[in-house]
Formats: sequence, structure tokens, C-alpha cells
Amino acid sequence: MIASESPMQLSDLLSNYDEQLTRSDLIAVIHELNKHVKIDIIAESIKNTLQAKKTKKRLPKENSSDKRIFCMENYRQRMVAMKFLYSGERYCGFARQDHIEETIEKYLFDTMQRTKLITSIDDCCYSRCGRTDKGVSAFGQVIGIKVRSNVPIDAELLDVDSLDQVASGGRVRVKTQDGRIRKITEVDYAASLNRTLPSDIRVYSVVNAPNNFSARFNCDRGRSYRYFFMKKDLDIEKMRLAAIGFEGLHDFRNFCRIDTNCQTFDRNVRSFKIKSSDEIGDKNPYRQMYYFEIHGNAFLWHQVRCMVSILFLIGQGREEPSIVKKMLDIEKYPRKPQYAIAPDHPLVLHDCRFDSINFDYSPLALSHLYREFSALYELHKIKSARLESWLDELDLFEIDPLRAVEQLHHHAPRLERLLIEKSIIVKDNAARLQSVKWSEIHPLLAQCTRRTHSPLLKRDTGLSVREKKDRMNDRKRRRDLVKQDEQLGVLLA
Repeated sequence: MIASESPMQLSDLLSNYDEQLTRSDLIAVIHELNKHVKIDIIAESIKNTLQAKKTKKRLPKENSSDKRIFCMENYRQRMVAMKFLYSGERYCGFARQDHIEETIEKYLFDTMQRTKLITSIDDCCYSRCGRTDKGVSAFGQVIGIKVRSNVPIDAELLDVDSLDQVASGGRVRVKTQDGRIRKITEVDYAASLNRTLPSDIRVYSVVNAPNNFSARFNCDRGRSYRYFFMKKDLDIEKMRLAAIGFEGLHDFRNFCRIDTNCQTFDRNVRSFKIKSSDEIGDKNPYRQMYYFEIHGNAFLWHQVRCMVSILFLIGQGREEPSIVKKMLDIEKYPRKPQYAIAPDHPLVLHDCRFDSINFDYSPLALSHLYREFSALYELHKIKSARLESWLDELDLFEIDPLRAVEQLHHHAPRLERLLIEKSIIVKDNAARLQSVKWSEIHPLLAQCTRRTHSPLLKRDTGLSVREKKDRMNDRKRRRDLVKQDEQLGVLLA
């Protein structure tokens, strides 16, 4: 009787017991069937049953084809200025670039398109205030962009004259085309974007802007940067004296990465201050945190990091504060000396200020931001406290100064001379301290490395701006000649 049933009938029969049968039960059934039914019939039945289950899983929902298509053209658009922050460590800069995924703008645009605020980058009147490099963060970056409103394009505003008077997340009464009166909640742009953006990019203010607003060219009150650093053995007062030399209108070609497309290298640095980041101050001055605060109208490529690099050389005692004014003398020093710029991660675009834009701040966005950053701050503060306690304990360890000279000679060849100057050891080693705390040794190590400092003004230089432009024009002329020869060859062929 069993042998006369078709594979589909067999699967129907087994399905009546599928909630009761275990894997071992099913294997036993197959072995029992094998005694009465040909193996190919069993195989076909199993194949059909499994195939039916897969097909059932792949069946689309009945209403999947009835999804409504969101039409941007049905809604009004408005120009806004958007203020936001980001941590730049894991990004390849702010501006989007071909073939580079990890940029801040890439995530901003993707999020705006996903949340249906813009249709494309090309038709949203986009502008940026600052263009930060790889690894650089921002607290007050600003962009201008035209985004979708929640107000239908054919609706009449009742309580206000224009969308300019409707705040992000605010409510407004409108009269629809069919005569109905509705209350519409405007898009809460900060909340909408922050739900989708990565956790290290956060919007905290979105306000109305004029239709011709440019975040770049309307930044009339200037931009400010902060650069954080640890004091260590730096001479802060010497650095402060040198920083004053940067203030005012100067040609900064020796303090930037030369861009031959740049028309002028004159920039006005309104102020250049060095401030303590610790209100109370670390009990160990070596570990006290400071930051440079630089305010200006605009900055050249790598200008801030180049200026900071020179100040570090001054703070280390390798250059005198007068080097700043000397390098600003373009008539005497038209070529930039070769030197390394300061690292990227401590640099922050702190603020961008506008006369025409009055930023206000969403309490809801600030609440979320403060909660997120408080948790992050607590985590890093605990790690910092743990590391600080370890460093404090290491400072108390007693070591033999002669052993330190012997073991550290390769890394710090001048350590012995410095210890003699401090009367910790003497030349004949007849009289010396038997042990000293590590806190007396490690500050000296930075002063006695093998590498000798080459004065900036005696170093090799790059090409002057004029020489670079001439070389670029020569290359362009050669390319044009080759192109003309190729075109002539085609005509003569």
C-alpha cells in the first residue's frame, strides 16, 4: 500500500506528524521505508519536500508590491545651516573623494539620502565651511544645504509667512488643497540624522539660512582651531612669546603645504593663544595638558600643524622664538625649510562663526549628546586614572644610576653627562648616590637622544612658490606640445 503512494502524498503524510517527529525518528522512518520502497522514490520525496520549504520561504509578502514610493517633489524644500561635530581618527578627511569610502561627507550624504532629506548631492546647494584632513576632528563644523521639509508643496502656511519661521521639529498649521486644516510637525533634522549617522558624527544645531548662503564664503567672523598637547619638558613661556609673532596679516608660505593653485599665501591670524586644559592642574607638571587656540579668517593647507610644529621645536629649546619672524620674512627666506608637521589627531576645528546665522540648539539633541559623551568621558577618565596611578608608582621605583647609564647608553648617550651635572654621579664614580627614584631619570631621557638638531634655516629647502609654478607650467607646455603632435599625426595619416 505504501509503495503505491506518490512522493508528494508521502510528504503530506509526514507533515501531519512534523511536530512530533525528532531527527532520529525521521531517520528510523527512512530506514523502514527502505525495506518496502525503492531508494529513488524516497530520495525524490525528500528532495520535493525540502524544495517546497525553500520556495515557501522565498515567497514575497502579498503587499510588497504595494509599497508607496516616497516622492520628494510633493514637499517643500528649505535652505539650512547645519552645525555638527565628529571625531576624525577613523576617517580619511572631511571632504568626499573618489574611491575613498571613509570620509565624513560620504556618511553625511548617504544618511541624508537614506532619510529622504535630499535626492542627490548635485542639486542641494551644498557648501562646507572647513575642509579638515585625515585624522583631524571638529566640534563646530558648519555646512549649508537645501533639505526637504515636512510641509507639502501645495499646502498654505497659516500661522507664519514662510518656512524660515518654522524651527526644526516645530509645529505649524497648514491648509491643504482640499481645504482641510492640519497641524504638521517639521522634520527634527538633528534627531533624524543622529539616529542614522555613525556614533562619532553628531548634529546639534540646524537653523534656517538665506537661499544664497555659503558656509565657506559667509564665515565672516572666522574659524578657530584647537590643538591639544601634554606639557612634558616644553618651555610654555618661550612658546607663548613665539606664538605672538604669528598674529596679524602675514605671508605663511613657509608654514603650509604649498598648493600651486593658491593665488595668495597671505592670511590674517587674529589671535594665537596657549591655554591650560586643566582647571586645577595635574599634580605632576610634566603631564599637564595644554592647547593652542588659533583664530583667523581662513587658513592654508596644513598651516596650523606647521605653526604648531615650529612652536614645539621652540618649546624643546631647539629653536629660538625669533625663528617665527625670520621664516615670515619671504624676501629673505622665499623657500620653505624641510621639517615635519605636527601629528593630525590632536587638532580640532573648534568653531566657525557667522554674522548672518544665529545658531540655536535643540534641547533634545543636547540631552542625547551629553549622555553619550558623559559615558565616553567617564570610560576614558577611568582609563586615564588607572594609567596615571601606574605612572605614579613607576616614578617611585628606586634604581641604580650607573646601571641606568649602562643599559640606556644606546638610546640616551648623553645621560651620564646630565647625571654628572646634577651631581647624581661623579666622573670617577667614587662618590655617588646609590639609588635614585625613576622620576629623576626619565625626564632627562628626552634631552639626551642620539639625534642632533639641524637648525631650520640651515636645512635643505623645497622649491619656492615661483619655481613650483614655473615647473608646473613647463610640464603643461610639454603636455600640450605632445598633444598637438599627436593631433597633427592623425591629420597627416
